[in-house]
Amino acid sequence: MFRFYLFGQQGFSQIDKQMAYLKIEDACKAKNITLKDLSRLSGISERSLEWYVKQQREPSLSRVEKLAKVLEVLPAWLLSWE
Repeated sequence: MFRFYLFGQQGFSQIDKQMAYLKIEDACKAKNITLKDLSRLSGISERSLEWYVKQQREPSLSRVEKLAKVLEVLPAWLLSWE
């Protein structure tokens, strides 16, 4: 499990990124695209995306932002528990 820290009005808060990987798949399903499509659209290798989904690697913040833009969601949504 990875930890991600955000700075907000209440100072730093810790978010478990475990659920973020599931959100990538959820967002792909909602947009009716595959990881291969997401790879092509985001410029992130399909293998890297597979690692993120399987929780084998942690995406950088810049990659989370790229994914959020392509998936048309907020980066915080990809990293949230909701």
